[in-house]
Amino acid sequence: MSEQEYHTMEILCRDCERTFTFDEKEQAFFAGKGYQTPKRCVPCRRAKHARYNDDREYLKRASIEVECWDCHELALVDFQPAPDRPIYCGRCWQKHKPDSQGG
Repeated sequence: MSEQEYHTMEILCRDCERTFTFDEKEQAFFAGKGYQTPKRCVPCRRAKHARYNDDREYLKRASIEVECWDCHELALVDFQPAPDRPIYCGRCWQKHKPDSQGG
């Protein structure tokens, strides 16, 4: 069984468009995990993961279940509603939202 030979690569980051080095040790690690050659430098990869995690946090927050004041069906909102303010499902909100034409 022959060992894979790796050579240092210079890759253009798809986000910041700077060149970064992908060395032999990293290549062996990536190959061992079954990963593809990276398209982003380390700082841009970290930023992408942070954005992804922020999106997941938003999805967790967007799961407060409330009862619509009109039809009493359950609706999901991404904020903690005040107990004295009406909350509507999407269908009922269309009936109650302020007229955007200034009327």
